Amino acid sequence: MQGRAQRVHFTLAAEARRGPSKEAAGATNDVVLCCCSISRSFCYVCYTDSMATLVLFSGVPGVGKSTLSYRLATETGWALIPRDQIDRSLEQEQVFNGRASYEVMFGLARLNLQRNVSVILDAVFTVAPLRETAMAIAHETHARFFAIVSTCSDLATWERRVANRPAVVDGWTPANWEEVQRVQTRFQPWQSPHLLVDAIRPIEENYSTLLDYIGHKR
Repeated sequence: MQGRAQRVHFTLAAEARRGPSKEAAGATNDVVLCCCSISRSFCYVCYTDSMATLVLFSGVPGVGKSTLSYRLATETGWALIPRDQIDRSLEQEQVFNGRASYEVMFGLARLNLQRNVSVILDAVFTVAPLRETAMAIAHETHARFFAIVSTCSDLATWERRVANRPAVVDGWTPANWEEVQRVQTRFQPWQSPHLLVDAIRPIEENYSTLLDYIGHKR
């Protein structure tokens, strides 16, 4: 079912970039609604190339979301806002607070998007309210929104990745396997449209799929 959902979300995005068919123009579905709807879901057919983009990377630690988000930022020049860096900065000032780091992320995202600067958010986004806040910001700023959810379907591979991954942020210690498992128990399944990428697949394959999903050409 999860694979089917991934294909549905991917197909919706691809078809939307080609433009809606006459049959689809007046149709509705229960997966993606108009961005003007009260539910604040997002309709890819409403997007134009001139709009800024908000790309949200979500997933528990050790599944490769930062590898993808950092690469996307490097190749596009879009503003990268990783929660790990914010957590580290707050910790250095002895004002660390988990919710505060998300609020800083959202504030910076809104500031950039209001100026038509595309943004990449990189965090676990454990629960639905955090994800909905990001979607609401995209809605308010008339930005395109894409969610990329990273996972690793092989437990042994995932554990090795956690044990061997380097520290991306200076002075910030990556979560160990025990902490990763604690986060996993709190991680709510995604219900809104998203692209699912599996870390057991080659990075180039995942990155190419990501670029296709968001409609970005190299």
